Amino acid sequence: MVAETVTKLLLNFKDEIGTNLEKLGDKYKLDIGELRERIDSLELKNDALREQLAGKEKSLRKLTETVEQANYASNNAIKMANYNEQYSRKNNIKIYGVIEKEHENTRDVVCKVLKEQGEVQITADDITAVHRIPGRQGSPRPILMHVKNTEIKRQRGFPVCTVYSHAIIRRIGNSWLPDICVYHSVLYR
Repeated sequence: MVAETVTKLLLNFKDEIGTNLEKLGDKYKLDIGELRERIDSLELKNDALREQLAGKEKSLRKLTETVEQANYASNNAIKMANYNEQYSRKNNIKIYGVIEKEHENTRDVVCKVLKEQGEVQITADDITAVHRIPGRQGSPRPILMHVKNTEIKRQRGFPVCTVYSHAIIRRIGNSWLPDICVYHSVLYR
């Protein structure tokens, strides 16, 4: 009788353990199924994000190329603008150190000063335009003179480079220089 009771109890335990194991197995199967669905969903999202990232990288490469092209074009535009500005100034001469008088005729003053001090024969007809430009405070304003063409500059003995003009400064006290743009003036400093 005891053996029967123990056997029944063991069978009961065995049945209950089997039932509990089946329930746990079913529960874990459901949990594992849900986790697999979540993993699959995350993998799909991950793939979508990778595609988006690849698209963004491609877009970034295109934008980088566009920026590089724009940078190259802007540098060329700056060089060309500098060249054009320098070309438009090729007939200009800046004259420094000429004392400014009230109601002066700048054209006549330039012709006189260049003839007397610089030993340069230039006529009023050779000059297209002449006027004073802003200069350093406390010194006479420089004169900007525009001659008809570069031949007149060469024939009359005007300097074509700053080295020659520094010798003139030491000799006559006044100076004249080719009119150069800001970009080139940095190179001469």
